[in-house]
Amino acid sequence: LGPSPVAEDWTFKITEVSDDCRQFSYTVTGSVTGPDGTGSNRATFTSDSGRISLEPRDLAPFYNSRRKTDDMVGFEITWSVIAQCQDVWRPQPSADPAVANTTTLVQGLSNGKHTLELILNGDGQVPLKSITVHTPPLR
Repeated sequence: LGPSPVAEDWTFKITEVSDDCRQFSYTVTGSVTGPDGTGSNRATFTSDSGRISLEPRDLAPFYNSRRKTDDMVGFEITWSVIAQCQDVWRPQPSADPAVANTTTLVQGLSNGKHTLELILNGDGQVPLKSITVHTPPLR
């Protein structure tokens, strides 16, 4: 497994383009991670932190477009990595005690072993009756 994802914004920026626009180089930078490596559309790229991975086929729209070199240099794409989990769970009171109040704590994890650690904050009772774990089909 690679490093844990971090909620942050990422920027992919084309820095150099061949005369025929078929080959180019780029940088990847994270708002938290910072500069995270340089790559080329001719090879698999894994960022220095290991958080970003790009295959040449992922970049095909750029070099298949055959735009002018001047238009491609400096071109940027940004995206965000968002947390799909809660670091601190704060239960919400249930309007009907006969109905279970459910909360998704985490989703989208890879298949494998994971650990859920519950640490009481000492700020009151924890109205927790059960924990349900859904296992996705193995591939």
